[in-house]
Amino acid sequence: MVTKKGLFWGIICFFFLPVASAQDSVVFREDFDTNVLGWDEVEDPAYGSRVEEGVYRIYLNKTQGGWQINKNFFIDTEHDFCIEAAVTQENGMNDQGYGLIWGGAGSDNSFYAFLVCSNGMFIVFEYAGKYVSLKDWTRHQSIRPAGKSNVLSICRSGNLWNFSVNGQQVYQCASRSFHGNYLGFMVNGTMQIAADYLMIRQDGVSPFLIDRPINGYKKENLGPSINSPYEEVMPVISADGKTLYVSRYHPENTGGISDCDIWYSVLENGRWAPLKNIGQPLNNMGGNAVISVSPDGNTLLLMNTYNPDGSAGHEGISLSRRTASGWSLPENITIRNYVNQNMYSSFFLSADNLTLLMGIQGEDTRGGQDLYVSFRTDSGFSHPLNLGNTINTFGDEITPFLAPDNVTLYFASDGRPGYGSCDIFVSKRLDDTWIHWSEPQNLGPEINTAGWDAYYSLPASGDVAYVVSSDQSFGKSDVFKITIPESARPRPVVLVYGKVLNSKTKSPLSAEIVFSDLSTGKMLGKALSSPVDGTYRIVLPYGKKYSFLATKENFYSVGENLDLTKINRYQELERDLFLSPVEAGEIIRLNNIFFETNKSELKPESYAELDRLVTLLKKNPSMQIEIRGHTDSDGDDNYNRQLSEARAKAVYNYLVYKKIDPSRLKSKGYGETSPVAPNTTAKGKALNRRVEFFIVKK
Repeated sequence: MVTKKGLFWGIICFFFLPVASAQDSVVFREDFDTNVLGWDEVEDPAYGSRVEEGVYRIYLNKTQGGWQINKNFFIDTEHDFCIEAAVTQENGMNDQGYGLIWGGAGSDNSFYAFLVCSNGMFIVFEYAGKYVSLKDWTRHQSIRPAGKSNVLSICRSGNLWNFSVNGQQVYQCASRSFHGNYLGFMVNGTMQIAADYLMIRQDGVSPFLIDRPINGYKKENLGPSINSPYEEVMPVISADGKTLYVSRYHPENTGGISDCDIWYSVLENGRWAPLKNIGQPLNNMGGNAVISVSPDGNTLLLMNTYNPDGSAGHEGISLSRRTASGWSLPENITIRNYVNQNMYSSFFLSADNLTLLMGIQGEDTRGGQDLYVSFRTDSGFSHPLNLGNTINTFGDEITPFLAPDNVTLYFASDGRPGYGSCDIFVSKRLDDTWIHWSEPQNLGPEINTAGWDAYYSLPASGDVAYVVSSDQSFGKSDVFKITIPESARPRPVVLVYGKVLNSKTKSPLSAEIVFSDLSTGKMLGKALSSPVDGTYRIVLPYGKKYSFLATKENFYSVGENLDLTKINRYQELERDLFLSPVEAGEIIRLNNIFFETNKSELKPESYAELDRLVTLLKKNPSMQIEIRGHTDSDGDDNYNRQLSEARAKAVYNYLVYKKIDPSRLKSKGYGETSPVAPNTTAKGKALNRRVEFFIVKK
């Protein structure tokens, strides 16, 4: 994802004036003291590259043909700029070209090139499906021979491009449109070059920052329990902040250190336990990584596909679910009309498990990789929809992370002004079209560095983030935690947790949890409870009234509800969910039935709950029930009995309206005579005000 490289044909060297740049602001400079930007380091008899001794060495051993290495850097092509590099040919053929390529598109190998030869000649050309000469090989006295540094620069001034070698202009032409923002080096024939620095100068270009980006926050290295002398990447934190998944290059990996495995750690007494390899079937001889973990912790979205025997498949995504004995063999996920023309991809599954975000190069991609969204269908996920030009740029947009509020999007981009070669940004979704977004804001220098920043994961609390950095790391890259500035945090949510229990035996159950908009009945998301202990977790964004319940064959769900219309801070609430066996003698409470105070007319929010009861009765045509109404002890006994009878009758009438045979139904009001809690507190009185049904016959 960080570097592109490609082979090209050989450029052979056959047979003005000093220029000053008006661009004084250095927006990017690479001195190759370290490889923090992740330039390709390749070792092959035919070609190779490495960052060492303060230079980037690139060699090629071919009598014909060439090699290019490039990366995506932001340049505002609407304004003047200068690209400059100092390059030395250390050995090799003197009649072969080396130098800069810029304005490239990694997808189709389109680019511009400015090359020199050690025999004193230079060339400028464009390649976009075919070779186009902008300036044929020309001799110039400013070009130095092998063993000496040549400073090459390409500067735009108005509608002109100026090309210089060692401070002297050698050529000028009309400026042309960039194919992309890839910038790098090219070598041809048999030679070795050393790039001393690469620099971009441009005035008036600065990041569009979040409010108050400087807060004194420091990245905290998670320490030797998580980080090693090797490489830790792609951190994914669980919604409750207590389980961390990391992709790791390590000698103990299933496929050895050459590929990545999934490792995980659990927070114990405020400290991270040492990482453990998650093992098979999630790890195999291919590259393995967790992309997303569902809020319940029981579903993992995984990088790549898996064959039926568990071996590595191909590019794509898979799902694994927690079982009583571990994790299931991953199931490959189908995305309708999925096309990725890039060698890299990145994905994210939303907290409601219904929305898939991806960074790919589709047929309508604006730049190298764009962000897309796809929605869950019965057979997988829908045709990807491009998020639009507010999010996507000429460069690469990658590693999306949608916060649990389902509105706040974090992603990495190299197509916007930033602090390094790739920065992390935040944007808010403005409507349900998924193409209207707020202008992305750079998260600032406390999170973004002079290097390559991507992969950003945060728990439901939204106050901290887990990121990867090579700065002050134990190895090539480490996992860090940092506090998120207030202005970059997502909207508050509620983390609801508990157990799914058999209401009769109180034993834990594995079940599906469904949460819906209480006002409309629209299903908003799904989760799973653990097959081991019945635990579940769901994340509910503020601003709605919710119903949520567990579902399982041969059980009836006792629903719960929450009013989150006024919440303005993160909360964690415990709510056990109950499933009642569908058998004679069971009494099942209808929690999500609502009446106006002292009235018996059903509110519309009650219909979804009652429709579930209708479904139960239609699936069990011999079932007979008694609908029972109850009140608290406030008020007159006789009045309470009449009110409870009227409310039970309202439910009875709704069922009859829905074509349930009246002979299968009875209704009765018990008033205040059958409390389930003391009437001495508001909570107890609320529990006593209820409608339930008794299964007379199954």
